[in-house]
Amino acid sequence: MIVSFLLATSVYPIILAWTWGKGWLYDKGFHDFAGSGIIHLVAGTTAFWGAWIVGERRAKVRVRENREISNKEVNVKSSAIQNELNELNSDFSSIAKKYFAGSSGELKRNNTTFIVIGGLLIWASYLFFVGGRTLTQFNPR
Repeated sequence: MIVSFLLATSVYPIILAWTWGKGWLYDKGFHDFAGSGIIHLVAGTTAFWGAWIVGERRAKVRVRENREISNKEVNVKSSAIQNELNELNSDFSSIAKKYFAGSSGELKRNNTTFIVIGGLLIWASYLFFVGGRTLTQFNPR
């Protein structure tokens, strides 16, 4: 929520003014196609810094330290794992506990049907959004 607030109040309006508000990018001839340039710039930069802040996965650190990882090593029912999950956000903790598959460290698979339907909805929405935007793409304003 903090990141969303910062993006919505400070970062996004500045970058919008650069392009849509006849700012310096507009003066240089930059033409944003359906807002995709701004959206991808902000989203990509935010994702990069978010990944940098979160850091590597624990499994990658263990591999780098030459410690073996196996499903037999991870016991999600152990008190150490349970305490770690309880220290996290309570919502995340309950979801994580719900989706652990038995005593192995693997998570249950997601619903493939919902994944496909969600992907198709996003694709169709983007197709119609961009398709509608192209009607006025090259008309003088």
